[in-house]
Amino acid sequence: MSKIITKVKVKPEAVEIRYLEKDGKADKEVIYKCPEAPHPDLDAAMSALVRDVYDILELPLDWAPQRMKITGVSFSCHEETGVEGAVITGVVELRASNAPFCFNTPHIPFDQYSDGGTAPVMSEAAIRNLEIVKHEADRYVGGKRAQLELAGMEKE
Repeated sequence: MSKIITKVKVKPEAVEIRYLEKDGKADKEVIYKCPEAPHPDLDAAMSALVRDVYDILELPLDWAPQRMKITGVSFSCHEETGVEGAVITGVVELRASNAPFCFNTPHIPFDQYSDGGTAPVMSEAAIRNLEIVKHEADRYVGGKRAQLELAGMEKE
């Protein structure tokens, strides 16, 4: 049975990971919510996306780099071509407000949907970072948390 991560959301109150379980018959969507804090590796994977967001949104690198936090990623897969894509969600703490600025990047595919396509695609660095987020989300579901890993888990 394979697991396809479709959404990763990390908030102070809980971590939510959505994925599809494929077993050859029918896809089953699983929504996994847990109040336990993520392992620092998942936090680091989410934080690594900040630079990618600056590139995607064409923001100057000196604009609020310490105040931006990535809170989620939604993954998709084009049915006909199998091309993956993602939307990155986050917040920026604002000095002039008690509420943050919330954002979603546009959906950007990892590759062209057709031969000869010219649409913008996700950078190789961003794809690597997004793959690490998926890997760490899968590990979180498997028990890798800020506390201790569950008994029997592989040590990295």
